[in-house]
Amino acid sequence: MRFSFRHVASSAILMLLLMGCDSVGSETVTLVADNLEFEFEFNSNDVATGALVDLRSRDGMDVDLGTFLASQGFSKADILAAQVEAVRLEIAFPISARATFLESAILKLEANGLSATEIAQQSTFPNERGADFEVVAGRDIGDLVNRSGGLQAILQVNARELAPNTTYELGVSLRMRIELDEG
Repeated sequence: MRFSFRHVASSAILMLLLMGCDSVGSETVTLVADNLEFEFEFNSNDVATGALVDLRSRDGMDVDLGTFLASQGFSKADILAAQVEAVRLEIAFPISARATFLESAILKLEANGLSATEIAQQSTFPNERGADFEVVAGRDIGDLVNRSGGLQAILQVNARELAPNTTYELGVSLRMRIELDEG
C-alpha cells in the first residue's frame, strides 16, 4: 500500500486566512498559506549514508500561489514580501521508520530562473514519524513566490542509517506568510 499526500490543484491545497490590514502609508494585507506540500521519494540503494544528498520534489508538486491570489483580487505583482513560518517533515514510508534515520536535513525552495534558497534545516530528530524544522528567521522569499510558474523544493538529507533495498517516501508541509500591497 503506497501512501500519498494530497495532490490537488495548488489553489485547493492552500488554506489562506486573511490575517489583517496595516493602514499606515499604503495599505497592506497579510495572508497565510498553510499546508503547502511537497513529496520526496528515494531508494536506499541510491543514497549513501553520511553524505548530504539532494532530493527534488516529485514532478507535478510545484506550488503556485497565482490562482489563489487572483481569486482574492491580487496578483503576484502585489507581493511585497513572503516568509516561511513553519516547516514539518513527515515519513510516509517505510511504516517502521522514525525521523532518527536522519542525521541532518535542509529544505530549499527554488523558482524559474532563481537559485535555490535555504528556508529551514534540522540536525536533531525525535524518535517519531515526523519532525519540525528550524526556519531561517527573516528570510524574505517574495522574489521566489513572485516568479512565473510554481515553487519547487529540494530536500537535502544526510542519512544516519537506511534499511537496505527500501523506498523512502517523505512529505514536507510548510506555512508561509505573504504580505501584499492593497494599493
